[in-house]
Amino acid sequence: MPSTRTSPFTDHFGFLVHETIKKWKVPGLAFSVIHEDQEFSKAYGLANIEKNESIDVDKTVFNVGSTTKAQLCAAWAIYINSESNTMKLKKDQVGWKTPLAQIIPADFILPDPIHAQQVTLEDVLCHKSGMVSHDLAYGWGQTRTPRDVTRNLRNLALKSLVRSEWSYCNIGYGVATHALEVLTGKALTEYLREELWVPLGMKSTFGGIQDLDDKNEAERLAKGYTWSRLPVDEDWEQGGFELSQPQDISPVSGAGYINSTTSSYLVVQSQWSPPFTTPFEGGHVQYALGWFVGVLHGFKVLYHTGGSIGYGAMVMLVPECRWAAVMLGNEFNTGLRVASLVFELFEVSLGIPEHEHKAFMKTDEAVAARERLGFSSRETRLEALFPDAPSRTSIPPALPLASYAGAYFNPGYGPLTLTVSEGEDIIRCEITDRTWPVSIKIQHVNAEHWFFEQTNGNREIWKAESKIGVNGEVERFGVAIDGTSADHLVWFDRLR
Repeated sequence: MPSTRTSPFTDHFGFLVHETIKKWKVPGLAFSVIHEDQEFSKAYGLANIEKNESIDVDKTVFNVGSTTKAQLCAAWAIYINSESNTMKLKKDQVGWKTPLAQIIPADFILPDPIHAQQVTLEDVLCHKSGMVSHDLAYGWGQTRTPRDVTRNLRNLALKSLVRSEWSYCNIGYGVATHALEVLTGKALTEYLREELWVPLGMKSTFGGIQDLDDKNEAERLAKGYTWSRLPVDEDWEQGGFELSQPQDISPVSGAGYINSTTSSYLVVQSQWSPPFTTPFEGGHVQYALGWFVGVLHGFKVLYHTGGSIGYGAMVMLVPECRWAAVMLGNEFNTGLRVASLVFELFEVSLGIPEHEHKAFMKTDEAVAARERLGFSSRETRLEALFPDAPSRTSIPPALPLASYAGAYFNPGYGPLTLTVSEGEDIIRCEITDRTWPVSIKIQHVNAEHWFFEQTNGNREIWKAESKIGVNGEVERFGVAIDGTSADHLVWFDRLR
């Protein structure tokens, strides 16, 4: 007989949601929870601020970002165990530990050929490949398909030896997508729809903006927003919601382009894995095939957050309790800043008295601490990048500022156009043709040393350096933009 459980969406939980979205500036949130054989859903806030339109958990669609990494891994598991693979000769079968260079040898080429031979499918899916995300290296002209992204790796620096450290790497999932598409002969969306979405009845899950358009469902997509200030800004509360332009990142994002309602997306989360036969003692959070793995109240917990321009998500599974939850929102930092609400839902579902709930408060405090650390003051970050720089510029740039403007190019990162407006003492750069568009201002430090400061999103600051040629003109710009280290410069050559 089905169990009878009460909804976890209590009045107290509703109070926490409203306080949390007000604190962290999220227009709206939708939740769906399944506990054993019962499902509960609830929405709070707005899908469209301009129209004062509320969220409908069965209709409103959000981008679910990197929470779909687990779906790509599931697609791989289906292929690995399918007759298409298992009926091959043993030497031709593909498994988790198959080197990618064996699956896509002409495409998977890295700067170090020995490194390329060592990277397995499991390595890229578990972020142990030695690569970094290089998130500003794809989406431009030559990097608009999974194959393009894979072939561009030969132009991108490696960070570490294979399996020597964990480094989150979105681009690795683009590579895994290309490899799967080569083996199946199908686009990822087609394969996911055939093998997961249709069999599971996920009727409100779509393969990106184009798929929504093709099915005349585009109006279901919630409007995405970004708050115009950062938490460390003194005028944080005086900011406002800025409407984000939806990005169709389907060609290069692994499965990160998927759009879904919470109720539809919950279906795939509720396909329980077998109960764990050994106790999980906790300790450090781990990562395996598209899931972070941790412990909460003695239970093994699998979870993942996701973010894209204007949207954020979090999914969480506790197989031992036959419990899963999906949270989707329409602000980029949703999954990170309000993850505490998903942990609160789990504690409510377990029947833990409110006064004993710990996960919400601890997580919210950790988020606040991370925001302070991650967005430390501009001055603090500049001091860390240039510890030996004088307090005031002692050597001006060799040339007038306008001489640094122009078009530059790097084979891996593509074009970079620097501009100088009349009356300004800074150089500007608008990178709009990437999967993650950024606005940058470039300011002088000393001599030919500069810093690139992102003026939108996370406001990253990168060390930079210019080189003057023997002809007395700017020859190239190097920027520490690839994430391998704060000092590793990616060099963009001046185009003539």
